[in-house]
Amino acid sequence: MLLKDYDSQKIASSPIQYYKSVQKLTRDLLLKLDDFDRTKADTIRAFNEMKPKKYEDNPKFSESENDFLRERQEFFSRNFSLVMNDAKSRIFSVKKQAEELESRLHTIGNA
Repeated sequence: MLLKDYDSQKIASSPIQYYKSVQKLTRDLLLKLDDFDRTKADTIRAFNEMKPKKYEDNPKFSESENDFLRERQEFFSRNFSLVMNDAKSRIFSVKKQAEELESRLHTIGNA
């Protein structure tokens, strides 16, 4: 678990500890997401190798059954996605906020 190494009371009482912890946590999360993306890409590649390119009507099925199976295949082709871009953008947003806090604290410390 990523959060076990964080002292929440220490982080809550110090803006410096807060931004340092957020930066470390976002870095760790992004590394985990990169690992997930690599695994996801391998899984999708394997899936694409298995799935038929285009549904071919089966003469043993009725027209409506073939239509249904064709629609299902088209649905899965359109909707099979394990996109993590939204999670990454949220993590980058939190990271940016921590960097802005660090910059403000630095400015205050040098004033």
